[in-house]
Amino acid sequence: MTGATVTILDEAGHILDQGDAELWIGVMWEYNTAHLGRIRVEARDLPAMSPATSFPHHPYSEWKKPVRF
Repeated sequence: MTGATVTILDEAGHILDQGDAELWIGVMWEYNTAHLGRIRVEARDLPAMSPATSFPHHPYSEWKKPVRF
């Protein structure tokens, strides 16, 4: 992964905060915000490939890629 953009949205879908996550400890990405809301993560890898994942707010949210067996 070459980058990640994090967007925090309110219940109506309006953007409360948005920015690039910082690479942390080589393989983990971190983004700090003071806003609560729906979290949308857009990961950048190869050109023209930007998969996105959204999930509801939790007091402390950590998104991890699902493990597939």
